[in-house]
Amino acid sequence: MKSKNSANQVYVDQGDTKDCDAIEHMNIALDGYNTRFFEDFFECGEYLYKLPTSTNVILVTQDEYAVDIAHTIHCLCQVKVIFIVHHSKTNATEDQNFECPQYVKVKYVNINQVSERVRLFEARFLRNTKEFFSIDILKENQASELSAIEINGRFLFTQLLLDILIRMEPKLNDKDELIDRCTEIYAKDTSELRRVEQFHLDYKTENVFKWYTRDAFVYRLLNQALRTQNIDFLFLFRFILQDLEKQLILYQEQAPVHAYRAQRLSKDEWSQLSGTKNHYISINSFFSTSLLLNVAEIVSVSDESH
Repeated sequence: MKSKNSANQVYVDQGDTKDCDAIEHMNIALDGYNTRFFEDFFECGEYLYKLPTSTNVILVTQDEYAVDIAHTIHCLCQVKVIFIVHHSKTNATEDQNFECPQYVKVKYVNINQVSERVRLFEARFLRNTKEFFSIDILKENQASELSAIEINGRFLFTQLLLDILIRMEPKLNDKDELIDRCTEIYAKDTSELRRVEQFHLDYKTENVFKWYTRDAFVYRLLNQALRTQNIDFLFLFRFILQDLEKQLILYQEQAPVHAYRAQRLSKDEWSQLSGTKNHYISINSFFSTSLLLNVAEIVSVSDESH
């Protein structure tokens, strides 16, 4: 995990490999994560079994232990995904000797893909499980919130507010204002403060997607502000909203595309959503999606309690 305050944990079973280059490459690939290495498969399994069920574990292991891992550890709800590492530099494919479609958590990667796949899983799965599902259902019988032209007042207010923020003239100190506020919020969180400092040095319009999709303060604070309609925070994030719009316009697809998202819902939330037939729905935050169905499937099968 990248933050001490995060519940996410990354574990690696190195097995009894004597390939020093492979071990060193693995250390480099997982640099920056709170990684625990095990040389003994059974010791690793015993440790995982003792973890609280609320723990989120990303397990990375050697390909020679794929079958043992799947049979004994796949069932643990603590383990959200299992990356089986091939040490070849070619694109990893499913092991022909390990055709077990019921083991949906198992994903094959080559050693050069480890860092990126772990990062993407954190950004997509672990984010989705922590995000609230926030929508407004615009029903015609909510007369008290309808304007003269029968538009839900709260919805109209939100749209106008965002439009004003996006159209505001940028100032040189926009980013400094946000950084100062984030520094106050995370004063006791050294890991997040490092990300704030990195944001200060690295952020620019061209990499706004990189920062928004990163498991860090940007998406958390921005979406929280959108859900709660915190005007003060939305004002601080105005340059982020402006940059997101610019980049979305720049990279807009010319033809429709299919995107997938798995969302954690309680039974009450599902009942609310399923009862919205013939009503408009206003989503109160950004929805992160993927062009790959299997990415969304990882989320849905890893949290069977919702």
